[in-house]
Amino acid sequence: MTEMTEMTEMTEMTEMTGRILESDYNQKWS
Repeated sequence: MTEMTEMTEMTEMTEMTGRILESDYNQKWS
């Protein structure tokens, strides 16, 4: 149970970071 929660949190963190990086990249090159 704990491992599943940690994995879900990791995935959410990665997705959030990816979105931030993507929007940052789009702002730089648009």
